[in-house]
Amino acid sequence: MNASSRTQELPLASAAASPAHWLPHGAAMVLIDRIERWDGESLCATSARHCGMEHPLAAADGTVAAVHLLEYAAQAAAIHIGRLAAGGASGATATAVADGAPVPAPGLVKPGVIAFVRELDFDVAAIAPAAPTLWVEVRRRAAIPGGMAYGFRIAFAADGVGERVPGDAPMALDDASVIARGVFGVVLGAGPGEVRA
Repeated sequence: MNASSRTQELPLASAAASPAHWLPHGAAMVLIDRIERWDGESLCATSARHCGMEHPLAAADGTVAAVHLLEYAAQAAAIHIGRLAAGGASGATATAVADGAPVPAPGLVKPGVIAFVRELDFDVAAIAPAAPTLWVEVRRRAAIPGGMAYGFRIAFAADGVGERVPGDAPMALDDASVIARGVFGVVLGAGPGEVRA
C-alpha cells in the first residue's frame, strides 16, 4: 500500500514526534507545538505559540496578524513532507512529486519555498495572546513540478474541534469554526528567486 492510499493514522516515533525535528527553523521560529496525527494525505497539529509575548511574528501588542497563519500551515506541510520522505513509523512509502523525482530520504529533505498562494480567507484580523490553542490541518491537493500543493484550514481548538471521529475521517472540524483557509504550493530545494511563476 502506498502513502497516498493510507487512511489510518501512522504512529510517531518518539524522537520524530517533535515538530522541530522536521523543520529547518531555529527554535524560536518553530510555531507548531505538537503533531496530533497524520496519514499519507494530511497532517493535523496544534499550537499555542501565540499565547506568549515572545512570538517571532507578533506585533508590539502581542497580537499575530492573520496572514501569519499561513506560516503555521507551511510548517505543518513541511512536517508532512518530511514524514512522508522518512517513510513513517509503519512503513509509509515516499510520494513522488510531479517531475517524477522521489521525495528525498530521511534527513535529506531540502528546505522548500512557498511557490504560490490562492483562495486565502481569514475570518479574523489577528490572533490575540489570550486566544485558544490553534488547530492546524493541511491536506495534499495535487503534485506540482518539484513539490506539492496543500490546502489548509486553521481553527481554535475548542468546543470539540479536532476530536477523533469514527471511520476514515481525519478530524471533526466544522467549517463554521475555521478562522483561516487557503491553498499553497511548496517547491522543495528552491532558494529565494529560483521559483518562476
